[in-house]
Amino acid sequence: MASEHSSLLSVMGMGVWRGAPYDMMIFLAGLAGVDRALYEAAAVDGASTWRRLRHVTLPALRPVFWILFTLAAIRGLRVFVEVYVLTNGGPDGSSEVLMTLVYKLGLQRGELGVAAAGSIVLFAATLLLTVLVRLLRGRETG
Repeated sequence: MASEHSSLLSVMGMGVWRGAPYDMMIFLAGLAGVDRALYEAAAVDGASTWRRLRHVTLPALRPVFWILFTLAAIRGLRVFVEVYVLTNGGPDGSSEVLMTLVYKLGLQRGELGVAAAGSIVLFAATLLLTVLVRLLRGRETG
């Protein structure tokens, strides 16, 4: 991890590796919930496999994609373990994220007020993202 360019890529790779099984379980649960009668009706109408995927499966999985998007964005905002274990924010701060900054300021330097303010900013960003996705999803279904 000596390169500034590869440090963030390694952190992202570890995050994907860590979150993929959880996301896949949610995705598979969504696939299990797709009504099989829709596939049968599409097959009777002569739809190809590609058309069934495009017009039946993907629209049925839209709520699952919204949930996965929201969870991935929140995980991205709250990433700490990967950065701390792999790079500790280095080299030269190239993989520094808000969570590691809050940790360093609050627990290593003792600047609790600044660390608390960073935590509030992180909470506000998470809340705003969740509310925004919820509103967009509500608009789409309504």
